[in-house]
Amino acid sequence: MKETNEQIQETDKKLKELGIRHGGLSNNIGESVEEFFFHGFEKKPVIGKIRLKKVIQNMKTDNAEYDIVLTNGMYVAVIENKHKFQPDDLVKFISQNLPKFKKEFPKFKECKIIACIAGFVIPKVTRDQANEMGVYIFSQSGENIKILNYKNFKPKEY
Repeated sequence: MKETNEQIQETDKKLKELGIRHGGLSNNIGESVEEFFFHGFEKKPVIGKIRLKKVIQNMKTDNAEYDIVLTNGMYVAVIENKHKFQPDDLVKFISQNLPKFKKEFPKFKECKIIACIAGFVIPKVTRDQANEMGVYIFSQSGENIKILNYKNFKPKEY
C-alpha cells in the first residue's frame, strides 16, 4: 500500500510538471503568433483599403483583452490572434469579445470597428465562416502577412 501511494505521488508530480511545460509551450506559441502579426501591422498598418496610424498590442481592461488594435480616429481594427484559428474561436470573438470593445474603451465609441482574425493555421471552415461574417483573415507568408479573404469578400463594420 505504501509503495502504491508513493507511485501515485510520483505520477502526480510528473503530471503537474508536464502540465506546466505544456502550458508554457502553448503560451510561447501564442506569444510568437502575436509578436509576428504585431510587428507586421506595425510595419504596414493597412487593413483592406484603410490606412491606420496607431498599432497597440495587448489592449486590456479588467474585463477584456484584445491582442492587436489599430486605429486612425475613424476606424478601429480589432485583431484576434491564434496559432490555429478554429471556428469556435471565431464565434467567440465575434459574439462575445468584439461587442464589449466600445464599452471597455469608450474613447472609440464613435469609431467603426473592423473585425480581423490572424493565425498561422486557419482551416478552410474557419475561413469560410469569417468571409461570411465580414471578418478580415490574415495569415503568414514567409516574413510577410497575407490576406486570405475570397474575391467576393465584403467587409462588415461592427
